[in-house]
Amino acid sequence: MVISATDYEAFTSHQTTLLQLIMILLESLKSSVLLFDPLTNTFNRQTMNTLLENEIERAERSKYTSSVALLDIDYFKRVNDQRGHQAGDMALSTCAPFIKEHLHPYDNIFRYGGEEFLLLLPDTTPEKAEQIIECIRIGPSKLKIAVGNDHYIQLTVSTGITSLELNSPVTDTISKADRALYRAKQTGCNKTVCFDSHSFS
Repeated sequence: MVISATDYEAFTSHQTTLLQLIMILLESLKSSVLLFDPLTNTFNRQTMNTLLENEIERAERSKYTSSVALLDIDYFKRVNDQRGHQAGDMALSTCAPFIKEHLHPYDNIFRYGGEEFLLLLPDTTPEKAEQIIECIRIGPSKLKIAVGNDHYIQLTVSTGITSLELNSPVTDTISKADRALYRAKQTGCNKTVCFDSHSFS
């Protein structure tokens, strides 16, 4: 079939536009894979390090306090052992959106590893962070998470909070949050503990 030169030019123009859109979509998908944890749709650990370092630089310039919280689902191994890993995945994919809903738009949540999430709360003191985390802590225990065959599980979480360390490696901040989390676990779980240099010396 013979087509006119005008129709052919229109076709090639649309083809070029389509190819450009496909390339944009591929780049978007590539970024999504690199930045996000696919199960929980939270930022992954690699992205976490970059954003924490950026926040340290901003906090140093602005002279404000930011906080970091390390949140862990209590007795998560028991869920995997008794209900299977699919139930564990369901628990994670249910808890993550709940946590995100209770954060400010400028806060960030990261899948730190396993059943742990790290929260970055800019321009938030540890005292204010504790109020936010307490609202989050109470929530999961009220969620009935379906894990198949009319079975439901309810979860609790423990959290360690600390202020973002300025002029220090990111690992220093995470270490302090982890120590506070460990204390929350040691003293019964389902609680929030703030790092205090005096009580953690």
